Amino acid sequence: AISPDGKRMVFAATGENGASQLWLRALDAASAQPLLDTEGGTFPFWSPDSRWVGFFAGGKLKRLDTRGGPPIPLADVVGAAAGGSWSPKGIIVFAPNTFAPLLRIASDGGNTSVAVAMDVAMGTAHGFPWFLPGGEHFLFVSWRGAGRMQLRVGSLSSTASTVIGEADSNAVYSEGHLLYLRENSLMAQPFDLRSLRTSGEAVPVAEHVERFRDLVVEGAFSASATGLLAYRTGADAGLRQLTWFDRLGKPVGTVGEPRTFFDIQFSPDRKTLTASAPDAVGNYDLWMYDVGRGLPTRFTVDPAGEYWAVFSLDGRTVIFNSTRKGHYDLYRKPANGAGAEELIYADDAD
Repeated sequence: AISPDGKRMVFAATGENGASQLWLRALDAASAQPLLDTEGGTFPFWSPDSRWVGFFAGGKLKRLDTRGGPPIPLADVVGAAAGGSWSPKGIIVFAPNTFAPLLRIASDGGNTSVAVAMDVAMGTAHGFPWFLPGGEHFLFVSWRGAGRMQLRVGSLSSTASTVIGEADSNAVYSEGHLLYLRENSLMAQPFDLRSLRTSGEAVPVAEHVERFRDLVVEGAFSASATGLLAYRTGADAGLRQLTWFDRLGKPVGTVGEPRTFFDIQFSPDRKTLTASAPDAVGNYDLWMYDVGRGLPTRFTVDPAGEYWAVFSLDGRTVIFNSTRKGHYDLYRKPANGAGAEELIYADDAD
């Protein structure tokens, strides 16, 4: 994350001791310095005056004065937080969990409240807010479990939001443009701050930009208010190789090819493995792996997302979550793939 004044950068990195923490580098300096008491810190973001850094660590949203002093806890987060942003009006909007509404809190602490109300059209996953100039409106992304993510605009004066487009990552704003990924190309698109609409065609400004893939994809890029851009090139982060280990921790074999996995589960006889993984357009479906041969077979094809599959005790049935009604409900299907999927439990919650 580049500071708004374009003079410094904060990032998470692993040091020689093997532990990850936040590091701070002045862009006119030759090296970065570790920020104390930021072990495990993720998704750093700056205060508008480029003095404070907000971040997530130890189940907390925290802020840290870069001039010195310990981090100050502000709010609890549950699970994997998904970014935050700091308004000049003294409000922080943050995602305490991928599957929870965006929250807001005063930058000096206090009670949290809902910043954006969730609805079926938004889907169940969202995050990575980014305040626009003036500090009233902010960008964020939402995802329904199929296809590309929606870019949305929220406001401090309302819990409603509006769609402004689609993208393959989060978006930031700098000098009249939205910056976001289209596949691995970083695009810049003119954006009108009065109408809160795009006002021209998107053009590529960098290629092969890395994406951190999870339910909500974050691009490895940042921009300052002065128009300075930083990005990291490389393959998508998040690719995982299913690997066998012996009892002593030595790797002894692999299953299938590297890809992004959300969760995996064995069948009772350990001959089959089901995994939730994205297809070419980013939709998470269930795949069945023949463990002996390592070959995957697609198990679900619905355009919604499917996750957290479990086998029945006899191994004949698979029960799983799907977002095809806009939130998680339970379905089941014969493990051999034959026959129809059956809804077995539904309500208005996840």
